[in-house]
Amino acid sequence: SGPVISFIGWMGAAALMAAPFIIDTAFGKLLAVFGLTCISLQAWRFKAFNIVAANVVSIVGYLYVLCI
Repeated sequence: SGPVISFIGWMGAAALMAAPFIIDTAFGKLLAVFGLTCISLQAWRFKAFNIVAANVVSIVGYLYVLCI
């Protein structure tokens, strides 16, 4: 499933490029969470667990901000 993971990674990268411009909205935060989740799948495939860990912390942070 190499091409599928690659495509998901590119979708995540695109979401992360768009998110900062609207990060002060709920949609911007959700877009960042979506992007981080997508690139985490790609990072997991390449065993870049330090990147996965950083992304998980960021995802939790964005979700926390959305819930308060």
